[in-house]
Parts: sequence; structure tokens; C-alpha cells
Amino acid sequence: MQDGAAVAGHRLTGRTRTSELGTWSDAVSPEGVPSGVLRLDPRDLAAPGARERLVAAVTADRRLRQSGVTGLMPVADLVAARDEVYLITAARPVPTVADLLAEAGGRLDAGSAATVLVETAQTLLAVHAAGLAHGAVHPGTVVVAEDGSALLAERGLMEALRGERASAERDVAAWAALARGLALS
Repeated sequence: MQDGAAVAGHRLTGRTRTSELGTWSDAVSPEGVPSGVLRLDPRDLAAPGARERLVAAVTADRRLRQSGVTGLMPVADLVAARDEVYLITAARPVPTVADLLAEAGGRLDAGSAATVLVETAQTLLAVHAAGLAHGAVHPGTVVVAEDGSALLAERGLMEALRGERASAERDVAAWAALARGLALS
């Protein structure tokens, strides 16, 4: 989508990044607050039941946030327009840890790495305690918010689209790989 285009009133700024799910756009909400818009890849939505599972995953995320889990990217809405489906977030989808590593020559300072690891671990513990899992923890799904906190984005979405079940065990292994990667950076 072009700079200045809008999705459900969220004006796109032109800054984008690609994820496994589609294309994220930095946006500004109708209230003038930074937001994000993920245009989901239509091929991922073609499987029978994919849209229903996606709605269930987004609903679960919203319930988690309402129960006080703060380390997830806050979902504002899920919008379908023609054959397109957009996930709208109440926070900017950039920068990710992957972005920061690329900008910093593959290195984060020790304090930043520790913050990312502690906050993502705390969020995963809360998600797992709720009987859910993330399913895709890696530097591209960890967003550093404007206040410096780490937010996990795309929780459960890939598995929902594929009809698979995310597991806490895979999340722990993925978090350990993230920790190893940050330690080696």
C-alpha cells in the first residue's frame, strides 16, 4: 500500500517491513497515535477455516491484554476489506529486534539484550499460564516499543492460519535460541 493510504482510518506512513505473515506498515490512528497495520498474505487465508482460526487467535490476544498481560503487541482490530485482511495494532510494529541488530552491525548492548530477554520471558510465562503459546518467537517478532519495552507480535497467528497448534515447549526452545543469538551478538 502507498504512503498516505488508509486502512480503517489508520494512515500508513510508508515505513514497512515484511514478516512471515505479510507486510507490516507503520501507521497513525485516526486519533493521531502511532499504530501498525499488518496486511496478511492472502495465500495464508485460503485454507478452510483459516479466517475463523485467525479471529479466535486475535480474540485470545485481546483477552490476554484485558487480563493484564502487557508484553504482547496490543491488537486494536481485525479488518476484512474485499479479499484483504488487516490486523491493526495500537502500537508501532517497528523497530523489531531484527531491525536493531541489522542497524547495529548485529549487536545489541548488554542492557538492551537483557531487557528483551527478561520481558519476553515474562510475557511467555503469562501466555503459557493462560494455556496458550506464541508459536513464532524470533528477532522479527519482538518489537521494541517507544518506551523501550519488548512486545511480542504475531502471537499464535501463523499456527492459526496453518491450522497447527503452537506449544510452550517450542516457545521455550525459540526463546533459548533468541537468548543465544543475543549473547553471541
